[in-house]
Amino acid sequence: MGESTGRAVLPRSKVEGSGAARAILSSAGARVAVLPLTGICSILTARLVTETYGVEGYAIFSLIAALPFLFPFIDLGVGAAVANAAGALPARGSEFRETLTRARGVLLLVGAAVLVAVLGIAALGAWPALTGLPDSATVNWGIAGAMVLFAVAIPGTLGHSVLFGMRRNSWSVWIQGIGPPITLLLVLAASLWAPTIFAALVVTTAGVLVSHWVATAVASRVGVVRATRAAQAAPGSPRVVLWATAWPMLIVSLSLPVSFQTGRLVLSWQATLGDVAVYSAAMVTFLPVFSIAQVAGQSLWGEFAGVRARAESGAAQYLTGVKVVAAVGVVGAVGLVTLGPWLSGVAVDNAVRFPPELFWILGATVLVQALYIPSGMYLTDARGLRFQALLAVLMGIFVLSASLLTAGPFGVTGVALSLFCGIVVFQLVPGTVRVLVLLGRHRRPDAA
Repeated sequence: MGESTGRAVLPRSKVEGSGAARAILSSAGARVAVLPLTGICSILTARLVTETYGVEGYAIFSLIAALPFLFPFIDLGVGAAVANAAGALPARGSEFRETLTRARGVLLLVGAAVLVAVLGIAALGAWPALTGLPDSATVNWGIAGAMVLFAVAIPGTLGHSVLFGMRRNSWSVWIQGIGPPITLLLVLAASLWAPTIFAALVVTTAGVLVSHWVATAVASRVGVVRATRAAQAAPGSPRVVLWATAWPMLIVSLSLPVSFQTGRLVLSWQATLGDVAVYSAAMVTFLPVFSIAQVAGQSLWGEFAGVRARAESGAAQYLTGVKVVAAVGVVGAVGLVTLGPWLSGVAVDNAVRFPPELFWILGATVLVQALYIPSGMYLTDARGLRFQALLAVLMGIFVLSASLLTAGPFGVTGVALSLFCGIVVFQLVPGTVRVLVLLGRHRRPDAA
């Protein structure tokens, strides 16, 4: 009989569950704390650009600032492999180092290719034509400068992937929060010292560049990561297969925007500009709330990567994740239903009227997405990501088709309901069923 230490020893499942809960709540808390700062900085930047360069100048500035968001697939999915390898630390140091080295090589080539393309388009004077902006050298080379900074930022995305996998998602959220303040300061400097809008256009993507490379610097200083520099691969160890997770993640990155970002475009085709204005105003409150639930659940990626490295089921983390993220989703949904119409109305000076059911549908969308995220994070091995890639493609086809059919007769309500149904049918139900089947298979050998 060993000596009693006088301390209660918690079952391992409870310890693991509490770790998952802390990761979720810290990420959600960081996102809630960062949103006001980034929102204020974005508003001040818009006000500064408008007052200095006029409404047309702000239109040009905002379009260029949005260009990086058109390329969510720019890391070609290799960030998923890096996140999984980081989640397996400290046990698999050599595997992590090889994965990171190969992924960095891929993204250096991507960044170089983007750089060449950007400068080639600028040399032809074609950026204004491609973006529909006024044809001038200032606009052409302003866009080129902004996209050069974006190209240099591309390899830095791996810093966020490392933090993501190492259960430091909240760090990544805080670091991303420095982007808007950096942009505001640089635009202020440009407005004070530059005679034209050129400098302001160039620095639109500077915040992205800084946040990515700060994340890389921070990730490289984590003790476990530093220890992998001396790790040696065991004799006969299998070679890292980078693309096993990268290509399905790339398909997910290409497919999800079809579901989540085409609503306004469909309304412009099938309905009226008034409907576009209503939907856009609703998105002002929906997207921040949606992002809180999403960021909270994404912190589970590293938890499940570690579980796979230890050949455990992850049932404790999964059940805790569902409970905690569901609670975050409920709070977000209630807040959206009760405060969303007022906040969105204030944002557009009450220039539009919202259908009574719209924010109920958007609140339900936040909740069902929150319920799905733990399953999505559990299914982040190669086979799970292939399954999610298939679901993402099917959901994109369904949501776009349903939106096209319903936008005309039902307006914004039809588009919002199409997204809600797509998440339920093509993410929540099949994802949850698959995870429960996998957990059941993992338990049966233990019971034998």
